[in-house]
Amino acid sequence: AQLLLGHFPAFMTLNARRVCVIGLGSGMTIASLARHPQIERIDCIEISEEVIRANEYFAPFCDDALNLDPRIHVIRNDGRNHLLLTDEKYDLIISEPSNPWIAGVANLFTREFFQICAQRLQPGGVFCLWLQGYTISIDNFRLVTRTLGDPFPFVSVWHTSTNDYAMIAGREPFRVPIDEFLARVALPSV
Repeated sequence: AQLLLGHFPAFMTLNARRVCVIGLGSGMTIASLARHPQIERIDCIEISEEVIRANEYFAPFCDDALNLDPRIHVIRNDGRNHLLLTDEKYDLIISEPSNPWIAGVANLFTREFFQICAQRLQPGGVFCLWLQGYTISIDNFRLVTRTLGDPFPFVSVWHTSTNDYAMIAGREPFRVPIDEFLARVALPSV
């Protein structure tokens, strides 16, 4: 699921140059994004110093991208605050927070947060939200989906693995020419 959180939205916005990932976790998502050569910068926003330090244990599984890829910049900050206070505009924002019921995480599933994300996207930009279906009721899953649809009129839901979902959203319809998509998928790095 974490690899697909990087690949799916990168395929939906073939011109993505600047990317923001909220949540480092194991580093798998930024490693999958780093396989897309057109991406020029990846800002990874992580609130926990412990998660950043723990990434060394996952380095062998993530191509050691965090240390070896100069396009990746880890910013220790709260993801919501980073987007609220930065002037940076991104082509792609991926939010992969922990489960919504964990203290301090619920604000990354609100209308206000989704609106901030929409404001920080370039025209044609794409937002991707990871939602875990195994710790959330169906009613709350529907609520998050409806709430995401407020600032983003175009939302697609991708089932990435057992009870894991990637919600890909944009202000414009997704238009990815099939020949470009197939060329991207065929890249050996991807």
